[in-house]
Amino acid sequence: MPNRALAVGTFLDNWLVAKKLELKPRTYDSYAEAVTLYFRPGIGHLRLVDLRDFHLQELVQEMLVRDGEPFGNLLAEHPGVA
Repeated sequence: MPNRALAVGTFLDNWLVAKKLELKPRTYDSYAEAVTLYFRPGIGHLRLVDLRDFHLQELVQEMLVRDGEPFGNLLAEHPGVA
């Protein structure tokens, strides 16, 4: 039976541990950085069973805007993301 209390942050930490040996070091570092800088602070507190698409949409919007400026050119390159 799945653990309904499992937080997204804990899930991501476990996922990173499981993936570490499968990924190239730079890929792993990139994933770990994204988890640390964006996913854990933005949605890590949510229970995995409560995670919905709008949570991810809001997170992506926050990631695309940094200090009030668009983050890179991601919106133009990937219009369906936001």
